[in-house]
Amino acid sequence: MVKNVKTRQKKPSLKRIVCLLAALLLALQAAACAKTADPVLTVTSAAEATIKVGQTYKLEYTAQNAPDGVTVDVARGDGGTGGGAYDGESRLFSAESPGAYVLTVTAKNGAKTAVATVKITVEAALPDIAEYVGTLGADEYAVPDLVGAYGLSDAGNVGVRASEAQKIKYPVKDDSEFLPANIIDFEGFAGTYADDSARLDAVIAEAKSRNGQGQGAVKIKLPNRSVLINADYAGTHIGGESAVRLTDFNGLEIVGAGDATELLIYTPTSWKKGIVVTNCQNLRLQNIRLDYKISPTLRGEVIDVDESLLRVTYKIPASFNETVQKLRSVPALGGTLDSVVEYDKNTSAPRERGNTLIREEDYFDSLVLSGEGENITAVLTFKEGYRARFLKPRPGELAAFAFTMYDAHGINVSGGKNLYLEGCGLNSAPGMAFFANQVENFYVNRFNMTLSRDRLMTATADGFHLLAMTGGVSITGSVLENSHDDAVNIKAGYYYGVDGADAVNKVLRLTRSTESNPLPRPGDVLGVYDKVTFDLIGRLTVVSATGGELIQNVTVAERLSGKDWIGKVVTNTTYAPAFAFADNIVRDKRNRGVLAQVPDAVIENNTFKNVMHGAVSLHTSLDNFNEGTLPQKPTVRNNKFINNGYASINAISADVSVFAFAESSVVAPSATLKEADVRNNYFESSGRAGVAFLGVSDSVIDGNLFYNTGRTSAETDFECAILLQNADSVTVSRNYNYYTMESETWAGIITKGLTKPDRITLTDNSNLYFQELDGAAPEYSVPKAASAIAVDGDLSDWNGAGYSVGMVGSSLATGDAVDASAYADVFGVEVCKLTWNDSGLYFAFRVRDDNPDYASAVDFWHGDCVELFLTDMLTLPNADFQLLRGEEQYDTLHLAVSPSWTVFASSRTKDAITANKATAQIVCVPVAGGYTVEAFLPFALLPRVKDAVDGGRGVAIAFVFADGDRDNIGRKRLQVSNVPHFVENYKTKTAKMPRYIFV
Repeated sequence: MVKNVKTRQKKPSLKRIVCLLAALLLALQAAACAKTADPVLTVTSAAEATIKVGQTYKLEYTAQNAPDGVTVDVARGDGGTGGGAYDGESRLFSAESPGAYVLTVTAKNGAKTAVATVKITVEAALPDIAEYVGTLGADEYAVPDLVGAYGLSDAGNVGVRASEAQKIKYPVKDDSEFLPANIIDFEGFAGTYADDSARLDAVIAEAKSRNGQGQGAVKIKLPNRSVLINADYAGTHIGGESAVRLTDFNGLEIVGAGDATELLIYTPTSWKKGIVVTNCQNLRLQNIRLDYKISPTLRGEVIDVDESLLRVTYKIPASFNETVQKLRSVPALGGTLDSVVEYDKNTSAPRERGNTLIREEDYFDSLVLSGEGENITAVLTFKEGYRARFLKPRPGELAAFAFTMYDAHGINVSGGKNLYLEGCGLNSAPGMAFFANQVENFYVNRFNMTLSRDRLMTATADGFHLLAMTGGVSITGSVLENSHDDAVNIKAGYYYGVDGADAVNKVLRLTRSTESNPLPRPGDVLGVYDKVTFDLIGRLTVVSATGGELIQNVTVAERLSGKDWIGKVVTNTTYAPAFAFADNIVRDKRNRGVLAQVPDAVIENNTFKNVMHGAVSLHTSLDNFNEGTLPQKPTVRNNKFINNGYASINAISADVSVFAFAESSVVAPSATLKEADVRNNYFESSGRAGVAFLGVSDSVIDGNLFYNTGRTSAETDFECAILLQNADSVTVSRNYNYYTMESETWAGIITKGLTKPDRITLTDNSNLYFQELDGAAPEYSVPKAASAIAVDGDLSDWNGAGYSVGMVGSSLATGDAVDASAYADVFGVEVCKLTWNDSGLYFAFRVRDDNPDYASAVDFWHGDCVELFLTDMLTLPNADFQLLRGEEQYDTLHLAVSPSWTVFASSRTKDAITANKATAQIVCVPVAGGYTVEAFLPFALLPRVKDAVDGGRGVAIAFVFADGDRDNIGRKRLQVSNVPHFVENYKTKTAKMPRYIFV
């Protein structure tokens, strides 16, 4: 039987009751304290942030003593409502429209609060990149409401500012500011005149008389029509060596009456300058257009091509009938074909991969004009030597033929000061459109060099060629299109050489390097530079100068003792005007856009489009051109660069190329040019790089947008957005790169020469990185010779000896790849071996060549030979041997061998090796069907290579076997090598040269 059990409850003890009461009391006290404590609020996310529309900002915070919760209020900075929303559960602020927003965060405890604010800037959402670049590239003008994106900080300011381009900046004076008699109306000028030439001669004579009598400035008013000027008129101011002459005026203003005002130059017997201005001051030209009645160029449309005969037939429009008749009948006009440029029939821009030639290249055989009226044709035949370069045009394609180039400038100014052009223009010129020399203060606004009368070319040379200018030079609001050469070329002058120094009398003897230099004036400052390093030797102030164009003796104020002046070069640094080029359109032309060789140049808010050889060149050179004061501190900003630099030959390195060349066209040391500033520019479809710095330091490339740059280059060195060769201390920041093409060799930033990536600062760039080489250069082990090798040209002792080198690349010197099967029947490398012993390195070559054709030792690179490039300097893989040869702690050698000569090429060979070259043993023997070479290079000649061999380190060696066949000059020199295509580019760069380890 189970009994029910009753459990008794245990009573709590007094002690336990006291503890419970105490705990309750403490809890009540704590609650009371919390209810009255100050809340503590800490925002742990950013207090200021910038986001795009459609993005979110995550608010992070902690709150203490806030029993009544935390609230977040959203307010717009402009006082409006909406545009953004905050979700308390996710703590996310969502941006719905651009603007400034403030999030007010409040932690509450009764009446007490803690407040923090967060400022959020909401920018417009990034547009689609394809639409963005489409908007930028749509035309030449800036899009003011375009948002900053994709690298551009001020996108609405990129390109030509339409409002600025339309401004009148240099108006002529009102009539009321002239004496009534000093206003001369061309049409109403008193007298009877046979033609416009006679009338204008009388008008200028009257103006000269009044101006010369001290009666103040004179205004000439031209009619709103064509004024025909006969360049053969025998007047005082009209005809002769030029059509119009203005001399020694001080205060002359010539103004046209409207858009039809034109000076039409007629040159019946020879090409002549249009307007020559000499030693004039305060000269203003407004609303005047210049053109030539007999066109210096013809337009042709392809109607037939005979590729076998290198002959192209063109139809010439009937609008050129009068010109064709003159070209046929007057040898001084049509006797010489100076240039041919092919143009795209859809764009009127020089045709990509078109035939573009000048007379000096000696490729023209003949141009025959025939037919009459509507049936005029031009038959152009090229010489056989052009066959390899000939690019077959299609029917309908266009070409311009120029029958003069540098003979006669449209406007030629020498001396004087304060020259202004406003609203003027030029449609054609048989030379430079505008040439100016030694002018102080030159200002141009709204000068339109544009096509007319069915032509394809305006000036047959430069647009503006400005030499030895001082004061200020400004070109704004202009359209410069279809000139053959540079749109603008401004230089401080050419370098002189120094071949004598008289320290006692403080006299330097200067010799002309290339073109004429003006005689230095008292007070001018000469800069004296080392011709290799460009180091400044000194600045000298001219006291007096005597001499002519070839030799000048200059007395200076400073001491000449204590320095070696002989062999240095000199430029006149006084000719350094403040140059501004803004709100201009440069387009559809063969050569460069702007070549500026003056310091402190500012190039801004322009558009360069379809400039075949490249847009902007800022450089100095001591090569064959010998031109230019160092263009320090150039600024290039807010420009559009669209489809430039696509020439297959002679294109400059980049849309913006800042560079210095020392002798032999070697890139100068890094600190030669300084403080280049390239920012907020748009680069689209550049043929080569977008920006190139060569020999540049302490410079900036900031906030630019690169879109498909390096698109056409045959050389991978230029297949990039940015090229840095011999560059140092360059900051590359906030740039955006957008590349959609399929090249496997394209790179964002390519470093060459002595550029070290750790000296280049990359900050906040997008899709822009240093080039990554395709793995390490190949390495091969070379066994030691087991027995002696006689250097006699007989290769029998090489049987079973040495390492056999394989050929992997074959290219023409022009860069075109060539398949081995294309030359197998006429040329081949049958033996290429190397080995070594304790004394040095051995090489053996046998070349099969059906037509050995050797050039001379001084131009060996044109003919057949074997070339060997060798160095143990491997830490600068993209540096050319011309740079490596100066590194004393390494051995660098360029050797060329043929049966006729052996050459140690000094430009790429270490001096110590050249000095001891007699210790080398080299034999080259003609054999049936080719020639053989044996060579021994002792370690005594190559001590640094010996160190590398002993240390088990690789030595970079390139072998190049060349087949020149100079009797067939249509085929450029073939180069077969152990380096890959493109051989010409890689044969001197260890990045692609195999490395041989001697074991």
